[in-house]
Amino acid sequence: MIGSYAFPTIGGLAADLRSRHVSAREIARTMLERLERSGPPLNAIAMLTADRAIADAGRADRRLARGRASPLTGIPYGAKDLIAAAGCGDVGYGGDAEVVARLGRAGAVLTAKLAVENAGGGWSKLAAMALAGEDGPRAGPRDYGRNPWDPARWSGGSSSGSAIAVAAGLLPFSLGAETSGSVVGPAALCGLTALRPTYGAVSAAGVMPEAHSMDKVGIFAWTADDCALVYRAIAPRFRPRGHGDATVLADVRLGFAEEDFMGAFAAALSELGALIAHRARAVIPALPYGALVNVVLGCEGATDHAAVIASDRLERLMRPRQLAGLRAALTTTAREYIEAMRAREVIREEFERLFRSVDVIVAPTQRRVAPLLAELDAPRRTDAEAIGGNAALTAAANLAGLPGVTVPCGTGEGGLPIGIQLVGPHSSEPLLLTIAAAFQRATAHHERRPPVRSSPS
Repeated sequence: MIGSYAFPTIGGLAADLRSRHVSAREIARTMLERLERSGPPLNAIAMLTADRAIADAGRADRRLARGRASPLTGIPYGAKDLIAAAGCGDVGYGGDAEVVARLGRAGAVLTAKLAVENAGGGWSKLAAMALAGEDGPRAGPRDYGRNPWDPARWSGGSSSGSAIAVAAGLLPFSLGAETSGSVVGPAALCGLTALRPTYGAVSAAGVMPEAHSMDKVGIFAWTADDCALVYRAIAPRFRPRGHGDATVLADVRLGFAEEDFMGAFAAALSELGALIAHRARAVIPALPYGALVNVVLGCEGATDHAAVIASDRLERLMRPRQLAGLRAALTTTAREYIEAMRAREVIREEFERLFRSVDVIVAPTQRRVAPLLAELDAPRRTDAEAIGGNAALTAAANLAGLPGVTVPCGTGEGGLPIGIQLVGPHSSEPLLLTIAAAFQRATAHHERRPPVRSSPS
């Protein structure tokens, strides 16, 4: 039965589990086979957790037989490789990260640790290496993650494996981690829905930090409804009041910048506008968001991982430019860090001002489709704040600790997916997920899938 699911969803698998058309063990074995066969060519896998998955699936089957299942009982998933899991050789942790433990109590089945992208500044890769230890059992792929829509293109960083595994149909959902775009960015490039929670809403216990004042555990899935199911399990204070109730949209005030919605994005704004009548211009101020992220990330990351930065192992696994940047971060001054933290307070105040006139801000998640892998080592423009509109919304929202949801909204160049993100004030996840779910009920963008290049098992 599971062979018919080329791209499994939580809802689809849960329905078959409850009807006893398939067992959790059968699902786990199928997902493990897919991950082993299709994950490595896409650079998606750090390690499989086969023994644990089969054992957890057996427990899920017993829960299902007793009629004591939660919506996630028996559902397989993967976790970004800087999220600790018992039995995976993760040093410094005696067992599972809190998010993994919570999913375990909900009956979900951890099936793989997923690759961390070795791109950009390399901070996520550094954190994953620190979690595995100097003599850890895996390093993960050195190369870039490959996009299931076109393996010659990038999947996005740094939660690359987490995005690839869902987009390629290897798992129905996964956990990633975002400091400044590492969940919503890959989701948009891979045609997925993803949730970045409010900073602190999901426990980071057992998650190796990149920048402890900005790190957030996020969720990849095909739909906002699936993201909500997972979020309910991992966020202890999440109360989905109004989730799925489109009537709450009648009073929502949507903020946006007209100049953001050109070309392929124009239709998405029109579709969203059909659901939300109250719209107004809302633009974040022009500030050096990217530079501020780099200071905070560099200072906090270099402080937490100074020993790994100096190790010989790092020289073997990092590109020279990355290595130079990581070591330069060790020289970040206290003055630079304090000034960056003061600037973050200004950013929070500016968002508070904006959210007095609008409830949600919408903007393209990425302004272009997934780039070719061959382009990644060429110099890239990083001054998104200089482009205008809300191009720097992702960095700004991360600096302020704000939640965001990205959803597929159509196609761009070459038929590749594009996405829009919704950002709201602290603890606005129920509203963001409700808007995203309503958008997905009114459109079919989230139903598009990459071409299947090999027969599913």
